[in-house]
Amino acid sequence: VLWRHLPLHLVCMQSGAGGNAPQSEEQGNAKEGPEVINRRIEELIDALLDSYPEGAASPDDQGMLPLHLVVNSQKPSEKVVHSLLLTNPAAVDTKDKYGRNPLDILREKQSSGVNRESILRILNRAKLANERIASILREETTSVVAGLKQTSENERMASQRIIIRLEEEL
Repeated sequence: VLWRHLPLHLVCMQSGAGGNAPQSEEQGNAKEGPEVINRRIEELIDALLDSYPEGAASPDDQGMLPLHLVVNSQKPSEKVVHSLLLTNPAAVDTKDKYGRNPLDILREKQSSGVNRESILRILNRAKLANERIASILREETTSVVAGLKQTSENERMASQRIIIRLEEEL
């Protein structure tokens, strides 16, 4: 397979294309603006995520997740970025085959503006949230392991005492 894209990947590539998306005759006649097209793309992404949420964690042949593709689009949709992060929070730290995470891809882009800054804030918040969760999990895991070690030590000592008593009785 030369290209490996789920429908979610293909739609995410079009996210933010707005007025640059190809229009059929029906669309041309209806005079749909970029806002309507982007809203329909957002609705389609929501439907795809509802039907196959695992798609948000599925990389394409370049190791890119749908989040990578969205932030690489012309004008990433905040709603789509939020939806993808809610479905797969780890995506913010996932690297493609070139070693880039979504933040790196967005920083590489030459575009600027309110939308880019907003997406950067969203991704940075998601990264911080993931780091906080990982830190909490590490602390809890350390605590649980310490508790298990203590319990195991207590049981070992109790077993030794029982063995000593049995030996004394014999």
